[in-house]
Amino acid sequence: MVVRYIIILLFFLTMPSVLAQAYHSLNDDQKKINELLSAYQSASSDSLKGILGYQLASIYYKNNQQKSSQFYLKQANRFVKDNSYLKALSYYYNHAMHPLPIDADANALKSFKQSYILVNQQLKKFQTPKAYAIRSTVLFNLALVYQRQNNDFEAIKILLDHALPVAKKANDAIEVANIYRFLGLIFYNKNDMAKAHQYVHLAIETLERKPLNHENYAEDLLAFYLFYVEILSQEQQFDAADYYLSKAQKMLALHPESNMQLDYYSAQGSLLHQSQDFRSAIMAFDKGIQKAQQEQDAYSVLNFKLLKFESLKAMQDFEAAKEILLEVLNDKQVNIEDQKNYTKELASIYGQLNDFSKALAYSERYIELSDSLETHSGTTEIMNLEAKFKNQENERKIKALQFQKRQALLTAQYDRLNHIVFGLICFILFLATLLLVKNFKAQKRIAAQKEINYLQNLQALQTQKEIEVMQASMMGEEAERKRIARDLHDGIGSRLSALKMELQAGDKLQEHTSSMESISDSLSRAITELRQVAFNLMPETLLKLGLEMALRDLCFSLNSEKCQITFQAHQISDSMKSDDQVAIFRIVQELINNALKHAEATEIIVDCSQNKGLFLITVEDNGRGFNTDDLAAYAGLGLKNIKNRIELLSGKFEVDSQLGVGTLINIELLLQDHEQYKI
Repeated sequence: MVVRYIIILLFFLTMPSVLAQAYHSLNDDQKKINELLSAYQSASSDSLKGILGYQLASIYYKNNQQKSSQFYLKQANRFVKDNSYLKALSYYYNHAMHPLPIDADANALKSFKQSYILVNQQLKKFQTPKAYAIRSTVLFNLALVYQRQNNDFEAIKILLDHALPVAKKANDAIEVANIYRFLGLIFYNKNDMAKAHQYVHLAIETLERKPLNHENYAEDLLAFYLFYVEILSQEQQFDAADYYLSKAQKMLALHPESNMQLDYYSAQGSLLHQSQDFRSAIMAFDKGIQKAQQEQDAYSVLNFKLLKFESLKAMQDFEAAKEILLEVLNDKQVNIEDQKNYTKELASIYGQLNDFSKALAYSERYIELSDSLETHSGTTEIMNLEAKFKNQENERKIKALQFQKRQALLTAQYDRLNHIVFGLICFILFLATLLLVKNFKAQKRIAAQKEINYLQNLQALQTQKEIEVMQASMMGEEAERKRIARDLHDGIGSRLSALKMELQAGDKLQEHTSSMESISDSLSRAITELRQVAFNLMPETLLKLGLEMALRDLCFSLNSEKCQITFQAHQISDSMKSDDQVAIFRIVQELINNALKHAEATEIIVDCSQNKGLFLITVEDNGRGFNTDDLAAYAGLGLKNIKNRIELLSGKFEVDSQLGVGTLINIELLLQDHEQYKI
């Protein structure tokens, strides 16, 4: 009975549902409602009105004001339009806001589970505190579905690995505390009181650490106190349980009309029952029954009666216990499973009262209910009752009933056996047919997959050929550039330098000093331009000193008063293949030239780093930026050449640019034979 009681308690404290299972609250949300209404009426944008409308729908739903909740839900839906964030919120508030009912069947659980998973996926792309808070609630409810499906392991995994980290990202102490409490409940139901104690104490600490101005703060803290009382009572820590019960009583004194009085009477009665003060426990449960009847909460009335029954039975007041159970069995809300259990209890109570005739009648009723649920327990109890009944005056009648009952049971067992055998034969035939169909479909899928794999391999070979052709073309281009650069630098450059020296040393031309100076200046500029051409074709620094010095030299040479270029390097290997060095140099050179020519930047930051076979390039400028939604329109900026080089190195290319702000380009390259690099 204790486990059943605490499961019901959890649902009372977290959600409204059918069968008069009212949402338990302190009825102190009006202030928050007024604030939301005022903000909604003064909201200047449709998106803000949509968000506030959804919040109003939620808080009205919590307070059982369904008409107001539906009104603001419809109003908020009108403002969704093309707003992606509001679309995600709308799915939550329309499909996943409603809590999981206690009596949800397998199909309902599956539907809720799908809704929670979809809402979580929709909200994943929004990294805001509100989105995180809603996701933690959704993940909490998803864990609740698994717990209802008796999959405690998956529920705990979702709470610890997903819901709790998201709630912490939202900086939402209420959500974090509720997750701790849920974990405590799961371990409580598994009879692991130590862990239940640990997590519920964590929940209380989380809320007590810093009081929050939140509409659920007082309700949740009160709920945690009362749950903690239940755990401490089970652990026989009565002084500590009484301390937290007193704290809860002080909070409830401020809200005398709240239906959370029901939860208080449950916790108080449980503490008194565990401490064996059964009469006081019954008084607490009677107060709970009276309050539940005032609230028209039929489910709570039923729960309190069952708790009272446990105390009456412990007192051995079997007459009063019998009357309570008869009231429970006459309640139309009791399902057949509970009817079976309570009928068995009632048979036992009649046995204690020595009313064996009724004990046997309820035992037979128990057997009938067990048969309808395909269970077979209870036969031993009937045999014991029959042994007691031998000394009664109507022994002969009981023996006749016993014989008839046995005959009926044998007939029923024989019929069931025939049905089972027939069912097994049908099942085997069905299974064989199903396996044949599945095998046929599997063969078709395998054949189709083979065809797909063949086409994919063919396309991969074609792509590889294209890459090889492109690589060969670019390698030829680079080789030609090397040759031209060498010729320009070693041939024409040397001759021009020699000519300059001869002109400067000529005695016959000393009369024409001004002409000589002009010729000398022109030759100097020609040599500089020639060397710049040679550097652009293939810088000597790259060939002789390596990639890092070549990039540093490139940034230094392009520095000017109009644009400051900063270069940073981290762990660039000297053993990198020359083809990779040339490709990286050309990529950086092209990116800087783009920033200088087209972006009109005044500051450029170039950052290059290497981690074994992974090479990272980041180029950031403060230029005028461009629209990244249509990169094809900017093919003239040299992006096409950059992309080709990146593809040759199996790299990735990301551009983040905003008009009037600047451009950030990140590139990841996979170097050839990358396993050999050890930085």
